[in-house]
Amino acid sequence: MSDETYYRTVIVLEVLSKGSIMEMELHDIVKECNDGSFHAATLTIDEHEVTEEQMAALLEMQRSSPSFLLGEGWAAKQELKLVEFAFETTGGRSVELAERIDALREQIAEER
Repeated sequence: MSDETYYRTVIVLEVLSKGSIMEMELHDIVKECNDGSFHAATLTIDEHEVTEEQMAALLEMQRSSPSFLLGEGWAAKQELKLVEFAFETTGGRSVELAERIDALREQIAEER
């Protein structure tokens, strides 16, 4: 488990403009609000701490890889959980699974 603290923040921004902004990129909208002809008001901000697993799910919902914020070791940790489970269900008799567990643990330790 990571020592990092992860947060999910939802910001609702009301933008007033002379025309549709639906096709604009967020950074262009913010620039127009700060320097241009749009006016904006923050209506709500909601922020709360999330677990590493929740962050992974949130990133996947945004069509991003969990490794984006959780690091490259995230995939190895997930695979390790699955391989350890498979190893346990075989009664610890699979040399191949035991070797994979060792390799994953080594990979995770190197990334710390």
